[in-house]
Amino acid sequence: MIAQLGPAFEAAATVDEAALLRRAVVRRRRDDRGRGLWILGWRGAVFAVALAAWSLASGRLMDAQFVSDPTAVTARVAALFGDPVFHRHVGTTLIELGSGYAIGALAGVAFAVMVGSTGLLQKALQPFLVAFYAIPKIALAPLFI
Repeated sequence: MIAQLGPAFEAAATVDEAALLRRAVVRRRRDDRGRGLWILGWRGAVFAVALAAWSLASGRLMDAQFVSDPTAVTARVAALFGDPVFHRHVGTTLIELGSGYAIGALAGVAFAVMVGSTGLLQKALQPFLVAFYAIPKIALAPLFI
């Protein structure tokens, strides 16, 4: 309908529509930001209620041998962070993790380049590689632990 009124009306309508769209986008972002804070508050409340229920259930409704107390867990974690032996073990673990990842990544890239550049090797290993894609990665985790 605007096109029938002429090019001047069409340009004016386009500018007005663009301004309306900009205002709508700004309003939507502002609403989303407020909604995000609201959702974050509810998540915090749900977490606090779950933590309180866990604390109340530990030792009262369920045997403390099977369900730990979250305050005891928090105290133990705080004590661990203060222990220098813990920091040494964490450092060793991080070094082993990083070196293992680097070795695995380099071996994986080398294997992929070797298989990708050799046609015969690619054809020979393709059925096995396709079969590995079908296995969920989480199912392979127990094999490597």
